[in-house]
Amino acid sequence: MERPLSPPVGAICLPLSLSQQEVWLDQRAWPGSTHLNIGGAGYIEGPFDLTIFRRALAIMVAENEALRLAPLLEGGQWLLPEVEAELKIVDLRGRSG
Repeated sequence: MERPLSPPVGAICLPLSLSQQEVWLDQRAWPGSTHLNIGGAGYIEGPFDLTIFRRALAIMVAENEALRLAPLLEGGQWLLPEVEAELKIVDLRGRSG
């Protein structure tokens, strides 16, 4: 997510926690590094309703402040009043491996 140049309406500026400060320092020291990335995957079997899944994702983001934090380059972070959750769908049907 690209950060706006000025705080969005209703955003609250918060300090970083100690753990967030350590991540921020790592990212400043090694920009572009993937050493802090954590991968994961999920598998869904059976019927799947994309509309319900998108709605559940939106509710989860709306109800969890940690998912609405936007870090600032100079340290600190904005707590955004709302965020539209991006759901990237990758269709792997037909791929081998």
